[in-house]
Amino acid sequence: MISQLSEGFLLGIATGTTCLATCGPIYAPYLMQYDRNLKASLVTLLEISGGRFATYLLVGALAGFLSKSLPFEHKEWFTAASYILFSVFLMLSAFRSHRRERCCNTGKWYAFVDRPFILGLVTGINFCPSFLLALTKAVDLSGPIAGMMLFSAFFVGTSIFLVPLSFFGVFGQQKLFRNIARISALCVGAWFITQSAITIHGLVADGPSRANDMKNVINIMDTVPAFIVADDTLNQNSLKAALSLHRKGSVAVVPQTARLIDNCYIFTYASGDDTMHPFANRFRGKGRFVIVLPNDFRMSANENNNRKLVEFLTNFSFKTDPDSGSLFKVPHGAFE
Repeated sequence: MISQLSEGFLLGIATGTTCLATCGPIYAPYLMQYDRNLKASLVTLLEISGGRFATYLLVGALAGFLSKSLPFEHKEWFTAASYILFSVFLMLSAFRSHRRERCCNTGKWYAFVDRPFILGLVTGINFCPSFLLALTKAVDLSGPIAGMMLFSAFFVGTSIFLVPLSFFGVFGQQKLFRNIARISALCVGAWFITQSAITIHGLVADGPSRANDMKNVINIMDTVPAFIVADDTLNQNSLKAALSLHRKGSVAVVPQTARLIDNCYIFTYASGDDTMHPFANRFRGKGRFVIVLPNDFRMSANENNNRKLVEFLTNFSFKTDPDSGSLFKVPHGAFE
């Protein structure tokens, strides 16, 4: 508990200036739209912070609960939604405060813009750099309570940098600054909506290509069958055992004359320091990924080298050509 609080607070302090730069252009125009003194501005900022705090608690709990399964690849959709929500909020607040100042009927359907707490809620899900750092750390934790504790302390650390924004509310006592704030709110809202539209367009346009691209990314330790092709098949049993301990798919040792299936991984050896095995290209085919091991690795196959090879293959993913197959030569440095 202490470690999560301290890490969250220090992370908030370390990224507070970034948080100020991100949220300042949103909160400042909102605070300046009304005739408020310093105390009223501070209260409004506290209400905004209350909304941020509620969102942070929810996100922290979800991050801690979902742990590694949290879908970071979809964060752009959350950011785009956040941009739209607080942009609409800012623009409606500008219209409402202007109509109220002119003693016009403001309407009840958008009275929610008078509640700073809601602005805090929608800006709390903005995936700014500071937020992403905290989210990444929360995902590394286990359990919703730990995630909530980290985000609570992160909120306190970043809020210290947002307190000076309350002084902007004092400028709202002058009509000129209130008008400037409303124009700024409209401009900020329009800018963020434009950014949201660009983000959504990119996500929709790149969606199919991203999905197809991910289909062609593999990890050698998955369920696809693997074959170790070598002349001295008896000496490959130690490599087979090392791979079998970590692979989900099967591992078999076969001679070079064996007929292999499509959609498999093939381990073979280089014939020299810088050349491929003469049979390596023959192994390439539809759905096949050929891993060419250094020749000296074959000559000194031992438990230590096997362990280093497995570690190397476990930590990397590879892009493949599903039609003609792919070939990858393991560098000598992988075993140093």
